[in-house]
Amino acid sequence: MEHCSITDLLMFAYRGFLQKTDNQIAVILWVCSEREGEVIRMKNMKYLLVIILGIVIITSSFASTKMVKGDEWDDTMKVLPRTVGNGCVGQMFNVTVFLSMTENIFSYQVKMHFNSTQLNCTGVAFTAGLTSEYFSGHTAIALTFINNTEGIILFFESCIATDSIVGTAATLVHITFQILQIPSKTVLDISSEYGTNSTAKTWIYNQDASARLQFTPYNGICICCSIDLDHDGVIDGSDLSIVARAFGSYPEHPRWNPIADINMDGIVDGGDLALVAKYFGQKAGG
Repeated sequence: MEHCSITDLLMFAYRGFLQKTDNQIAVILWVCSEREGEVIRMKNMKYLLVIILGIVIITSSFASTKMVKGDEWDDTMKVLPRTVGNGCVGQMFNVTVFLSMTENIFSYQVKMHFNSTQLNCTGVAFTAGLTSEYFSGHTAIALTFINNTEGIILFFESCIATDSIVGTAATLVHITFQILQIPSKTVLDISSEYGTNSTAKTWIYNQDASARLQFTPYNGICICCSIDLDHDGVIDGSDLSIVARAFGSYPEHPRWNPIADINMDGIVDGGDLALVAKYFGQKAGG
């Protein structure tokens, strides 16, 4: 298929859909052609770009709405965002840890693991200054610890005396990382040491500090990558074309190109196209 009309492009957009997982909102675009799996080659790529950008905007709006809905956050702890794109070695970026609990709490502790060969943690800051937004307005003890040799972050907050925090949803900390390696993919792991036993390193105590509460921790997955796939200094149509040519491919597929798998999930799909569209027109590492 050498040419697509506006109708073809609208059908292309219509057949895109949103796939929601526990940790991400991903855009999946179905590319249709006369032969299954063949990538559409378009003479005018700007229409495709407009469609992709529109889907990215809609997806971002949906994700933002999900984050503020209390019923979506009951008894969970999450690390967001998952993906850092258009990065370069030495670049800084932030992730935020959110907490939502239906029960009143007295204290919590979080232990996070990360790959210290790929990332360097430069700071952990509570979101309301001396305390987190969750503990804002209360007299509390707040502590942080960073070990970049072993890739460990530890932070803790506790009320004093008989005070407690009414169950709510709010941010805990902003964590700043520096990129050491491109491309890289590392789990920001808060769940491997979660539990209610005495050795668990990530926990939450109830309002009278008598028992550990059950909640669901969601790890972050930090992907540091360059969107300038052809290394010409700018993210443009040539980078979009690289992804388009490999669209739908995976390792051992004849059209597989690992460079086009920007988010390193083992398949070239709408998530990779969306990253190029997000940074389209920017300079590399910008």
